[in-house]
Amino acid sequence: MVILGLILLFFSQEPLHASYLMVVFPVFLLLLVTNIKSQQRGRSARRSRRETPVSLWSRFFKGNLYLLVFGFVYLLSVPFLMKFVLYPVPYQERNRLADLVKEETNTEDAIYAWDDTATLYRKSERLSPSAILSPLHYTATEENRNKLLNDLK
Repeated sequence: MVILGLILLFFSQEPLHASYLMVVFPVFLLLLVTNIKSQQRGRSARRSRRETPVSLWSRFFKGNLYLLVFGFVYLLSVPFLMKFVLYPVPYQERNRLADLVKEETNTEDAIYAWDDTATLYRKSERLSPSAILSPLHYTATEENRNKLLNDLK
């Protein structure tokens, strides 16, 4: 069932759904590696008759330190991959739009961008006329929708 879900996720038409594989893949990889290690550990325990006392910290660092390193590398590489490898076009378009807004407007002008991020305001150094910067995230309630409409009028 999980494999079928991953195949459907991978071949979906929307690019954001395929990016979920970057989040899911490390988890499955770690589960696979942990399963392989536990199977190998069971075999070696049957072969050795004498057990040597090993501290909890040494077992953790020998067996799980790679998880810490892998997690840090993953967290540092995902934003880079998203920006420069997987979806470079939206980021380039936002940068061009921010440059255009910065050139065409004054510093005291207020702009509103219907986008799922608020980076346009920071890059163009302009303020929003509303406290709700991103309509896609904050307009779930009727109160927020009305506030946004009233602020933009």
